[in-house]
Amino acid sequence: MRPSDIDQIIKFSMIWVKNHPTHPRSSDLSDELAAGAQAVVLHFAQAAQAPVQR
Repeated sequence: MRPSDIDQIIKFSMIWVKNHPTHPRSSDLSDELAAGAQAVVLHFAQAAQAPVQR
């Protein structure tokens, strides 16, 4: 996937959540998006760390 694909998925998901605030799936979808974003940020932060030399 390209970064623009990820961006579109997030945008469409958040638009859906905004338009369906009372839907039972709305809160779960928001939580899943937040967890996914956190996982991506942590992954790249860890990958960017310099290797420890022993």
